Amino acid sequence: MELGRRLVMVALAGIAGGCTITFPCSSDDQCTRGDKGSGVCEASGYCSFPDDSCDSDQRYGELAPAGLAGRCVPAGESSSTADSVNTAGPTDAPTVPGMTTADPSTSSGIVDGADSSDSSITGGPVACCHADCEGACIDRCDSIVLGGPAMGAEAIGVAVVGEWVVWSTGFGQTLELASLEPGIDERLADVVGNSFVTKTAADDSHVYFVDYGGPTLKRATVPEGLVETVSQVPGGEARFGGLAVGAEHVYFAMRGTGGIWRAAKDLSDQLAAESVYEAASPFDIVLDEQRIYWIDGGSNQVRALELDAVGPTEDFVMLYDGSDLTTLAVDDDFLFVADGGSVVRTDNAGADPGLLTLATQQGMVWDMAVDEVHVYWTSASGNTVVRARKDGTGGAEVLANTEQPWGLALGCDAIFWAQNGTQTLQRRLK
Repeated sequence: MELGRRLVMVALAGIAGGCTITFPCSSDDQCTRGDKGSGVCEASGYCSFPDDSCDSDQRYGELAPAGLAGRCVPAGESSSTADSVNTAGPTDAPTVPGMTTADPSTSSGIVDGADSSDSSITGGPVACCHADCEGACIDRCDSIVLGGPAMGAEAIGVAVVGEWVVWSTGFGQTLELASLEPGIDERLADVVGNSFVTKTAADDSHVYFVDYGGPTLKRATVPEGLVETVSQVPGGEARFGGLAVGAEHVYFAMRGTGGIWRAAKDLSDQLAAESVYEAASPFDIVLDEQRIYWIDGGSNQVRALELDAVGPTEDFVMLYDGSDLTTLAVDDDFLFVADGGSVVRTDNAGADPGLLTLATQQGMVWDMAVDEVHVYWTSASGNTVVRARKDGTGGAEVLANTEQPWGLALGCDAIFWAQNGTQTLQRRLK
């Protein structure tokens, strides 16, 4: 078993070394990158920027796919999409610049007839799997099973830990381990002391989890599977409270008994956690560098507290007042909230809310995550994995039709989710 793990880790070294996010364009005004100035949306559907060391005076930006990123645009090919028609090479697949709504006839949303062997546009295989990508291969974009099924159990939380994906089985009382690419699917740890193993969060070496019916915050090393108690709240019940991992602390919620707590990652708080805020029925905690954010179940509000201002009497900031809140995500600028089947964006500081609705009629949104370009979510009642651009353009895109998806996590170039309807871990390339 250990030999198999080592071989797969070597094979994955080039995959997990760094995140490559692609950003397709449909017009020149989308190609602006700080000190690079204004660029050009090339006929390939990706941005280039001025570079007089290239014969064409244009070089593709770092958010172009593999085969294009960082390369000079060939002389004579650089042109604005306003004056060019993009072609898909010998397959003659139609172009879809700017399109983000998936084709419902396929699970992937990729244009029929696209051929991954065509390198006339990209210079190699396309790295992304959304409808903007010319030449993307459909079978690379279909969802596949990475782990399971967990027979007689559940599939709930998902976390990416370095070169691994860990998922929890609820009342199955286990953590399961899978490799980013198909190859390893095995038990990480039995957690018999927990009534349920539900939501998870991770850093680069551990996966953390709370006990649905108990007071503990625990962690398991990945991939070794050593389980340790990080801290506890005597008399507490986490239920689906949630947790988030910071640089030095893990923040977690006791949804059943109330309160937000934190514990040091060096295990110095094993006997008792530190009180952060006396919140009523809090859940779905997220962090950025300055604040902790949570849903207050009693008021249906999203509230925030400065990380350096912990304590039960500190004043919180109310950022969003909703009606049926289910989950959150945050980035450097925005807070994303699932509220009554809608996914909305607001300023994460609360100074100028600037509410923007990204999607409606999504049913019960169970989990959410963000990368540089998109916000992703699982609709447990709609049986879909969906994403939308964070800037609000283009509408929602169904990435997969899947049976009762719950937890969601993002890797460099893939999306992972717990498909509770089949008790499996699923993966789809971005």
